[in-house]
Amino acid sequence: MSRLRIALLALFLLGSGGTLVELLLLDHLESWTQWIPVVLFGAGIVLGLWSARTDRYGPLMLAGALYVVAGAVGIYLHLDGNRAFELEMYPDLTGLSLLAETVTGATPALAPGTMIQIGLLALVIAWPALWPSPTKEPNP
Repeated sequence: MSRLRIALLALFLLGSGGTLVELLLLDHLESWTQWIPVVLFGAGIVLGLWSARTDRYGPLMLAGALYVVAGAVGIYLHLDGNRAFELEMYPDLTGLSLLAETVTGATPALAPGTMIQIGLLALVIAWPALWPSPTKEPNP
């Protein structure tokens, strides 16, 4: 494993572990949907360590893809929850006012973007191992 890949994998593990700790400290465990990132970050750490140990990157690619999907779903859920809350508080709110309140609501709307970013990092780490570039013939 190259030094660059080791450094990127360390960043992946640090990001996954740090975000997992933050979610636990925030008690992000109230509903089954809040458990999704907790479980995925835990699984991602295990898969990242396994990839480092075995030099196999398929599991890390899977973790990265799941992070990206879960992060996108998380952004939707955060925005939808904020919108519902704002409409409950202010039923007549519409248009740009509703949009502004939704994006800046109590739930951090773009926080799941962290999961997307860490997932993309995993995909960058795994990509060359799964689809190596063809070797070039030396020039005569």
